[in-house]
Amino acid sequence: MHYNSHTNKALAAVNRGAHTRVGFKPGLEEVQLDMHALKLIRERTLGYFKQALRLPFLFTKNLRLRRQQFVLNAVEAERLDRIRNPSKYLGR
Repeated sequence: MHYNSHTNKALAAVNRGAHTRVGFKPGLEEVQLDMHALKLIRERTLGYFKQALRLPFLFTKNLRLRRQQFVLNAVEAERLDRIRNPSKYLGR
């Protein structure tokens, strides 16, 4: 997979396991990288959650647009038929 440089640094810090070594106090850079990795995970998770919440609304919107287009097509077909065959509609 291809990640941007910040993500690669954060993943490298997590993979090193620097925070699990006995007697090792993580420096500021390691803590910042860990926090950055957690921030990225949180943002991605929230983004997926928001997309999942919007999905039903997207389905209903597309269904409504499809129904509306069907009605518009029927009206347009009748209009064109009136133009092409005015004798059919003389009595109306």
